[in-house]
Amino acid sequence: MSGDAGSVRLAVELHEPCVEEKRYALSVMLSIVLGCECEWRREAGPGDSVVTFPRGYRIRFRDSFFSAVGDSYASAGHLPGVPLRTAHPLAPEGEIVAFFGNGSIEEGDGRTVVGPDVVASAFFLLSRWEEAAIAARDRWGRVPDDEIYVRKQSLDGRPLVNEYASWIARSAELRDEHLPAKPTAFELVPTHDLDRLYFRTAGEMLARASAYRMPKRLATWSLYRLLRVDQAATIGRIMDLSEAAGLRARFYCMAGGAYPLDLYYLPTDPPLRRILREVEERGHLVCFHPSSVAASDAGAWRDEKKALEDCMGTPTVEARQHYLKVELPRSLRIWADNGIKVDSSLGFSRKNGFRCGTGCAYPLFDLEKRTVSEVWERPLLVMDAA
Repeated sequence: MSGDAGSVRLAVELHEPCVEEKRYALSVMLSIVLGCECEWRREAGPGDSVVTFPRGYRIRFRDSFFSAVGDSYASAGHLPGVPLRTAHPLAPEGEIVAFFGNGSIEEGDGRTVVGPDVVASAFFLLSRWEEAAIAARDRWGRVPDDEIYVRKQSLDGRPLVNEYASWIARSAELRDEHLPAKPTAFELVPTHDLDRLYFRTAGEMLARASAYRMPKRLATWSLYRLLRVDQAATIGRIMDLSEAAGLRARFYCMAGGAYPLDLYYLPTDPPLRRILREVEERGHLVCFHPSSVAASDAGAWRDEKKALEDCMGTPTVEARQHYLKVELPRSLRIWADNGIKVDSSLGFSRKNGFRCGTGCAYPLFDLEKRTVSEVWERPLLVMDAA
């Protein structure tokens, strides 16, 4: 089971039900977070997931959740209750926090049997199936932050998926199993939403403003003009800071929508076109920021993306939803159908933290097709307005 020099190949046995879901959760932990190669084996009949390391150490992950609910897991009736906390000296925070299973961990004879269902818990966090199961919506049409399970349980400050992976690695290394020296590297990615740009004249602002927002909008425009706020210089300064730190920034640009939530500018506005050209010339990325209207309208989403691409002359492959308005699984299908490779919408709007249980970029799971999507998520972790 050994791979090329510097790689570690693990054998992973998977059993029904929900084999693809189990493989997905384990692949993120073992391959993306830890950097291991995996040989996947689909075994007949129901059973637990078993990971075997090159020197023979085995970890058996008890299947409590999927064996009980099957492929109908994404429903409100299957949302977890009180989290299960199991003390363990090798866990990064001294405990394994899972949402399903039991607190039993059996160790000995080159094997460990894990009662906390970390596979189903990791899948819960990564796939975001709870977002499809929760009926509540806020004024923006989003699942409210306080309805998200890790927020309700005060676990949003912990990257639980990475904690599971770290516990697996420490358990294996204690048995002289040697894992890759360089797992997924830390990467800092600064991102900036271009929500409101005041390049227009007073007449243009009045023509486009809705009646009940007109006084506020005109006052903001007037303040920017009075203080001589140079938004182009601000964007330039952001690029300066990013380059000084050796970082490549992302600027998410809108291309449509409707008042009062969107349409403060268009990418065809001459001042903005000059800025976007400079962004690209300096090696940063112009990304797509679909309007609040496009969040639930596939046609509007496609038209807005095309408008931005026509203006830039290049394809746009990264996006973030305006107001972080995500409707899973619908949003994922729109992203995939329109050439988006990386999304960065899955974060909290009012608090910083780990909505997805990890800070690593990872592929999303298509809950309708029950397969791994080509769209990757780069989770939004820290936001200045949160």
